[in-house]
Amino acid sequence: MSRNKYKYIYDELPEELISLMEEIGMEQAEEAGEDVLVLGPENGSQVSLDKPDNLAEFFQNSGEMALCPAALKDPLFLQMVKNTLKKGGFINVDGMSGGLITDSENIKMVDHMSVGYYSDIVATDAFELGFNFVRIRNYMMNILTYFSYLNKGEIAFIPIDIEYGMNDNHMMIQIHANVQNFVKDYLWEALQPSSHKAPFSSLVGDSLKQTDFLSITYLQSASKVIFTSSWSKKTPEENWFSSISLKDIKSFEERKDELLERPRVKVVKTTVKMESDELPGLSTNILGGSEDNKKNLVKIKRVVEVIQKVKKSSGVNPEEVSQDEIDEMLSQMKPEVADSLSEEEKAYIADAVKDPKELKKIDAGIDRVLDSFEGERYVDLFSESIEDMSAEEVNNYFKKSENEEDKVTDETWQVKKLKIVDDLKANSEEIRKSGGGRTELNAEVLKLVSRELEAIEDDCAPMVDELADKVTEQMIAEKIEKSGGDVQAMALEHSREVQALKNQVNSANERALRMKKLIDIMKGQIASMAAVESKLKNLGEGDNLEKANPQEQINYLKIQLKNALNEAKAKDIELRKLAEATVVQPGAAPADSYESPEAEEQLKDVDDTLAAVGGDTDDIEEKLNKQLLYLKNALDKQIRETKNRESTIEKIRTSNEKIIELKDKEIEKLKNRPMMGASHAGNSGDSKTVEGDSLNAIELQEENQNLKTQLEMMTNRLSQLNENMEAKTKAISQKMEADMSKLRQESQKATSTINKLREEKERVNRLLKKSQQQASMYEEEVRLLKIEANQRQEDKKEKATANVAEAGKLKELQDREKQYAEKLKAAGLKMKSYEQKIKFMQAQIDAAQGGGGAAGGKKKAGAQAQSSGGANDQKFQLKIRQLETLKAKAEEASKKALDDLNGVKKENVQLKQELNATKLKLEEMERKAGKKAA
Repeated sequence: MSRNKYKYIYDELPEELISLMEEIGMEQAEEAGEDVLVLGPENGSQVSLDKPDNLAEFFQNSGEMALCPAALKDPLFLQMVKNTLKKGGFINVDGMSGGLITDSENIKMVDHMSVGYYSDIVATDAFELGFNFVRIRNYMMNILTYFSYLNKGEIAFIPIDIEYGMNDNHMMIQIHANVQNFVKDYLWEALQPSSHKAPFSSLVGDSLKQTDFLSITYLQSASKVIFTSSWSKKTPEENWFSSISLKDIKSFEERKDELLERPRVKVVKTTVKMESDELPGLSTNILGGSEDNKKNLVKIKRVVEVIQKVKKSSGVNPEEVSQDEIDEMLSQMKPEVADSLSEEEKAYIADAVKDPKELKKIDAGIDRVLDSFEGERYVDLFSESIEDMSAEEVNNYFKKSENEEDKVTDETWQVKKLKIVDDLKANSEEIRKSGGGRTELNAEVLKLVSRELEAIEDDCAPMVDELADKVTEQMIAEKIEKSGGDVQAMALEHSREVQALKNQVNSANERALRMKKLIDIMKGQIASMAAVESKLKNLGEGDNLEKANPQEQINYLKIQLKNALNEAKAKDIELRKLAEATVVQPGAAPADSYESPEAEEQLKDVDDTLAAVGGDTDDIEEKLNKQLLYLKNALDKQIRETKNRESTIEKIRTSNEKIIELKDKEIEKLKNRPMMGASHAGNSGDSKTVEGDSLNAIELQEENQNLKTQLEMMTNRLSQLNENMEAKTKAISQKMEADMSKLRQESQKATSTINKLREEKERVNRLLKKSQQQASMYEEEVRLLKIEANQRQEDKKEKATANVAEAGKLKELQDREKQYAEKLKAAGLKMKSYEQKIKFMQAQIDAAQGGGGAAGGKKKAGAQAQSSGGANDQKFQLKIRQLETLKAKAEEASKKALDDLNGVKKENVQLKQELNATKLKLEEMERKAGKKAA
C-alpha cells in the first residue's frame, strides 16, 4: 500500500479520532500492510481497518484492534475506540459510553450453571426497547459460558458482574470478573473454528459475531478482565463487520519473561500456580512453563537412533555413553537440531541412549499422541514439505555422481514435485477411506517419488523417511499446542501400562499351556496308577499271586516297578519344568497376572477400560468386576491343581511302597521255602532248583535294596519339589492378592470416573433439555411476534380506512361550519332588520301617542270653543278614532316583531353552540392527523 493510500485512509478517519491519535503520540503511525495502521514505533501495536482472515493470528502478531471504518461515525462506537486507545479503563457503562448511556441495570451471576437465566434477563429488556434480542441473547450465552469455563479452571471467580444500559438508539453490556493469571492465549484459543469436541475453542469468536463492537480490557491493578460490547439500531449494512479490540492483555510468553525479571521466590511461586491449573474441555489447558520441551518426540527419537548407531559401529556400548559425549555429538549435528533441543530433552536423550526400551516408549508415545490421526492434515503437511524442497536438496539425498546429466535440475524438479503432490492428494483420499494411516501414506509417497525420479525405492527411502518424521513432528507440535496438556507423558505412561499387561498375558498364556499339558500327563499317570493298583489288588486277592509262577511274579513286579519309576521320572521332569517356569528369571517380565487362553480378548477389555475417556462407560465397572472374578478363579484353579499334584505324588509314593512291600514278601517266601532232606541230596535236579532259588532270593534282595534307595531318593526329591511348589504357590497367591488389591483400587478409581462421567452426562442432558425448552420458548415468541406483526398490519389497514372516513367527515364538518356561519350571518342581518322595524314601529307609536295628545288639546279647545261658541268637533272625533286604530296595529306589529326577534336570537345561540362543537371536533381531528403524520 502506497503512502498516499495510507494518508487517504488516515484522513478518512473522523477528526475526533485523528486528534486523539495525535494527542497520544500516534502521529508517526506507519503502514504495515493493506488497510493496517501501526500505532507508532514505541509499542508496535496494529489497528486493522479491514476484517482479518484469521483473528487469532492477527492478535498473535501484535494486533490490538480490528475496526470497521463504516461504523466509526456512530458516536458510541467512536467512544469505545477512544477508550481502547487511552490508558486505563472503566468498570461501568456510564464511563465506558462517555455519558451517552446514563441509566443502567446491575446483576450478579452467582451460579455458572444458570447462564440461560441471566441471558434471558438482559435479552428481555433489550426486546422491550426494540433491540435485536436474538443477537444479544446469543452473545450473553457464549460470553457467560466462556467465563464459566474460566471459573471451572480457577482463572475467573464467581460472582461475575453484569451491567447493561440502553438509550433510544444504543445498548451497551459490560461483564467483568476477578481473574488470576489471565493471558491473551486464552482468547486466541477461543477464537478458533467451532468444534463439537472442543466447545471452548469458538466461544469468543461466536460472541464477536453477535456484536457491533467487542472491547476486552485487563485491569492488572484490580485483577479484573472486562468484556464490553455495544449494539446500534442503525447498524450499517455495506462493508460492515464486527469490530474487536484487546487492551493491556499480555501473552503467556510476555508474562513469563516479565516474571523472570522479578526475584526468584516470586517466579517459583507464580510459575507453580500457573502450571497447576487445568482448564476444562478438550480444546485448551492452562499454560505452564514446560510445554516447549514436549514437542520434539520425533526429533528425540531420530537423535537417539543416530547416536546408538554411531557408538555401536565404533564398538562402544551405548549404555556406557556419558552426557558429555552426547553433548559433543549434538554439537556436531545440524544447528537446527541441536539448537531446538532443551536441556531437559538432552538429558532425556542420554537416558534413552543408555536404555533401548526408551525408544519403544517414544514410539508408543508418538502413536498415542496421534491416536486420532488426521489424514488430510498429514497429506497437506507432506505436500508442503515436498513443495518446499529444492533440486539441490534432492540431489544431496541421492548423492549422485558429479556428472550434471545425472542430477535433477530445478526445472525438472518443479514439474516432478507438482506431479507427486497432485497424485498424492488424489490417491490419499482413497487410502484414508480404506482405513489407511501414516504407514500407508508414507508408502504411497515413496512409490510416487520413486516413479517420478526413476529410482529404486530403497534409494528414495531416506528422503521420504526424513520428510515423514518432519511431518509427524509438526503434527505432534500442533496437537500439543491445541491440547496444551502433557500428552506425551500420558501416552508413554499408557504404553508402559499396556506393555506390562501384554507381558502379563503372554506369561500367563505360556503358564496356562504348560499347566494344561501337565494336567494331561497327570491324568494319564493317574489312569496308569489306577491300572497298576487294580492289577496289584487282583494279584493280592485270594491266592492269585501264590498260584502264579514265581518267575512270572518277579517279572511282572519288575515291569510294574519299571513303569512306576518311568512315570515318577516323567513327573519329576514336569515338576522341574513347572518350578523353573514359576521362578521369575532376571530380565523377564514378572508374573503379575493370570489370564485364560482367551487372554487377547481379556487384554482388549483391560485396554478399553484404561482408555475409556468420554466414551460409553456403562460396562466399565462390569468388565473390572469380571476381571476380579477371573483372577479369583485363576487363583482357586492354581490351588486345586497344586492339591491334585500333591495327591498324585502321594499316590506314586504309595504305589512304589506297595511294590517294594510285595517284593519283600516274595523274598521272604523264597527264603522260608522248606529245604529238601539228605535223601534227596543226590538228586541233581532238586539241587539246582534250591541253588537257583537261593540265587534268585539274593538277586531280589539286592534289587529290592536298590529300589528302596531309589524310592527314598525320589521321595526326598518329590518332597523337596513339593516344598518348593508350596513356596512358589504361596508367593504366587500373595502376588495375586496384591494384584487383586491393586485392581480393586483401579476399579474404585474407574467407578469414580464413571460416576463423574455420568454426572457430566446428566448435566449435559439437563442443559440440552433446558436448551430445547428455551428453543421452544423462542419459537413461541417468534410465532407471537409474527401474529403481532400481522395484527399490526391489519391495524394499519384499518387505520388507513378510518383515516379516509375521518377525512370525509372532516370535510363534511368543515362544510357544515360554513353553512352555520352563513346561517348565523343571515340570522344577524334578519335580526338587525327586525330591530330597525321595531324601532320604526316604536317611532310610529310614539308619533301616534303624540298626535292623540294634540287631538285632546284640540278637543278640549273645541269643547271650550263649543261651550263658547260651538266649533266643528266631528273631524276631531274621527281623527282620534283613526289614531287609536293605528296605535293598536302598531302595538300588535311591535309585539310580533319582538317575538320574531326572540326566535332569531334563540336560533342564533343554537347556531353558535353547534359552531363551537364543530370547531372542537375539527381541532381534535387535526391533532390526531398531525400525530399520525409525525
